[in-house]
Amino acid sequence: MSRIVKQKGLDYLLSVASQMKDVNFVIVGKGPEKKRLEKISTSNVSFLDYVSERELIDLYSRALIFCLPSMGEGFGFVIPEAMASGCAIVSTIPLGYKGFVVKPKNVEMLKKSIEYLIEHQDVTKKWGKENRKISEIYNWDEYINKLIKLYEELI
Repeated sequence: MSRIVKQKGLDYLLSVASQMKDVNFVIVGKGPEKKRLEKISTSNVSFLDYVSERELIDLYSRALIFCLPSMGEGFGFVIPEAMASGCAIVSTIPLGYKGFVVKPKNVEMLKKSIEYLIEHQDVTKKWGKENRKISEIYNWDEYINKLIKLYEELI
């Protein structure tokens, strides 16, 4: 779930969606930009308000690709959540996932990355499976174990 604000780069994703009318795009969240984006979006884009954790997991698991074209982001959990559900990733945020890191505001690079993943679904599914494994490092137990190990090394 996300706050729909300008820095998320959704204008660029909607530009891609308008060029790929045979592909469905789903945007989940609320925020000050939502109404404006709904007005300029094409019929292949669906907007959902905040959804339950169970619904979000279901959305991720039905998607082949998760895209976050953010222009500035702290560490959010949306990418690891999508990875854990088996999505290939297209984002401006480099987190060591299987997918494509794209430059912010670069509509053509964003479009080509999504097109590649749609046209090469064998690769996309393989990367999704690999992302499931990679995402295992993003859990509290793992974080705490690494932190304890670091403290022990420092003492």
